[in-house]
Amino acid sequence: MHEVPSKHPAGTVGVLVGPLSRYRALYTSLEKLKVPEGTALVFEEGIDVARNCNKLVEQHMTGDWLWLMGDDHRFGPDILMALLDRKVEIIAPVVGQRGEPFRPVCYKRAVPMGKDNQMYTWDLLGAEHPNGGLIEVDAVGSAGMLIRKWVFDALPKPWFAYTPFTSEDVGFCVNARASGYKIHVDLDHTMSHITPCDLEPTRNAEGKWYVAVNVDGRRTPMVFA
Repeated sequence: MHEVPSKHPAGTVGVLVGPLSRYRALYTSLEKLKVPEGTALVFEEGIDVARNCNKLVEQHMTGDWLWLMGDDHRFGPDILMALLDRKVEIIAPVVGQRGEPFRPVCYKRAVPMGKDNQMYTWDLLGAEHPNGGLIEVDAVGSAGMLIRKWVFDALPKPWFAYTPFTSEDVGFCVNARASGYKIHVDLDHTMSHITPCDLEPTRNAEGKWYVAVNVDGRRTPMVFA
């Protein structure tokens, strides 16, 4: 990471990793990332994502914010400073799912227990917000989620926990909103989600060829000119 003089206070970049590091692209991105002076970089290893998130906050977080992500992302060097410039409490860039149907990981509706959650589609996101900028949503995924320290100070532990119908990051957002905090997505900045996949040459019944992206056995047709 490259420390730069900044009006922003220092914080913590927290990366959730599995037992083995997966993608060189993440570390290349971190090497080039611009951060406020004094920012810490912390890795928390293990298969329990909620536990790892809570440990990052309780045991390793320093400074005024936590920028949270997994080890399967690529991003530009200016993204963190841009998110800090928005001066909001909880914010994330635009990120897509790792698997089919590859929707944006942000929610138009997210409720306690998650039984009636509604994710945005790409079409809906573009139709409702064609000009980019900062938008308010009900929840976002933890990929690139920037959270101010005072949010954790105000919420009860555990901050991240699974429920039968939703993930630990969406549950965190639901609880944060219930306490009066807003969730934002910055449509002007994106973070890639890296996944191993098979690109399968495929021919349909009419003899037309196309490429199918196969992620963990789920195949999605893709059209390439």
